[in-house]
Amino acid sequence: MELPRRTKGDEYVAPGRYRDLETGLRQRARGENIPILFVYAFDYRTRLGPFLFIDKSLIPGAPRAIASALHAAGFTNLRVVMQQWSPQVRPSMARLGGKVPEVLMVSAMQIHSAAAYDLIRDAWRLGDQRPLILALSLIHI
Repeated sequence: MELPRRTKGDEYVAPGRYRDLETGLRQRARGENIPILFVYAFDYRTRLGPFLFIDKSLIPGAPRAIASALHAAGFTNLRVVMQQWSPQVRPSMARLGGKVPEVLMVSAMQIHSAAAYDLIRDAWRLGDQRPLILALSLIHI
């Protein structure tokens, strides 16, 4: 499901409000041990041109920024997987502290959407243990 665009002026957190939101989340997460798996999807079939070797050494900004924000908000049982370095990781097999992830976040550029869909399909197979799945995509609009 794709959500409609937000109305103009409602795209960002209001100035000065972010720390309040972070503090509120941290207070609610206190004492909880919610296992979160964040996977940056990468499709090896897209390796071409001038990015052929650099793509495996660059660290995309989204996973780092989002994982840092989650950790600062109190979600410390968090693992980030860069699929270009760990292509065999499957959400259905992942365990964090012996627990199945309760949240799966998949980040991908449009060129890597096939790999992102594979990760989502794999997590969906968990049935009743299926995590909350959040797909974050960077697409050219």
